[in-house]
Amino acid sequence: MTRAPNLIVLGAPKAGTTAIAHYLRQHPDIFVAKRKEMNFFASDLPSRHAISAQEYFSEFEAWQDQPFGADVSVNYLCSTTAASEIRRTTPEAHLIMLLRNPSDAIPAFHKTLLWTGNEDREDLNEALRLEPERASGRSLPPGVHVHPTILQYRSMFRYAEQIERYKALFPESQLHVALLDDFRSDTAGTMNRLFAAIGLPPLNHFNTEPQNESKVIRNKTLHRLYYHHLVGPRRAIGALLPQSLRRSLVQSFRAANTVKAKGHRQDEVRARLALEFATEVDKLEGLIGRDLSAWKPSAQ
Repeated sequence: MTRAPNLIVLGAPKAGTTAIAHYLRQHPDIFVAKRKEMNFFASDLPSRHAISAQEYFSEFEAWQDQPFGADVSVNYLCSTTAASEIRRTTPEAHLIMLLRNPSDAIPAFHKTLLWTGNEDREDLNEALRLEPERASGRSLPPGVHVHPTILQYRSMFRYAEQIERYKALFPESQLHVALLDDFRSDTAGTMNRLFAAIGLPPLNHFNTEPQNESKVIRNKTLHRLYYHHLVGPRRAIGALLPQSLRRSLVQSFRAANTVKAKGHRQDEVRARLALEFATEVDKLEGLIGRDLSAWKPSAQ
């Protein structure tokens, strides 16, 4: 029997979705689809990695008698159609929204897009400046394989309007918000509060090994050659290979050309982003009932 997930982690990018997938898998009452970032319900953000309905629901065939089956996909929060698509397919689902201070999330997301070959401007200020052009389909990175909307950094983290879309379609009892700050200060407590909110017993122990740590490119010349100059030959060869082998080869290349990022704060751009998002953060405070003083310009 085809079953749709009844627990969905919506995003946002760089807000702890990989970590929460790791923690959810540790609960015996939750099945988590092996494949992350399927983004099946974000039909307005098609990419070269889009999957069919058959592929999507097959990810839940191994779901047995656990009360919950979970999908973890970061594009559902920024998508303008995902809320209605989820409502139409699985109206009783519990939805978890993970949020991170935009002035921290945007630089981190920029690094990730550089690493995955979806961004070619190493200067974040330049990438932010290009947002209007990219919205019109210009100045896109060669070989980009995500929807151009994903390169609209500011829009990706305007949480208030994103959350309002879900509030319009789902009851409050099915909507759950957590901050990356919560996980950093009390991982077990934050997860057990989420478990309690969906009616599950707590866990006494969590494996909290770091997940999806920030990465940087080892050899930038090789990276540019692979992602931005050999797009045609790479896609032609990829079309001849099974998807699983293609994915494995890409993962192997990324792993070989990656080093762990050192701590680096872009204080000037962070301060500017904090000012830009000040009104947004004020609105978000009222929407989710949380004190977000640490996100405001005075705290940067």
